[in-house]
Amino acid sequence: SRFLYNKYIIINIIYLCFVQQHDSLIQQQLLLMQQYHFTYQDFNNLSINSINDYTRVINVKLNKNDGATK
Repeated sequence: SRFLYNKYIIINIIYLCFVQQHDSLIQQQLLLMQQYHFTYQDFNNLSINSINDYTRVINVKLNKNDGATK
């Protein structure tokens, strides 16, 4: 089988996999820093999975609070 090299498709795939994930991670970190006083040092000690867990729990809490105020 032959592999066709298409530079633009490969760059787009890399962008979709890594850059968008990175942007999401930055947004999650900013939320934790603004709302819950996380520091840069906290992020040095956390894994990406831990950050995702914190953000998920916070979003659930925020959604419950929004539902209760309506």
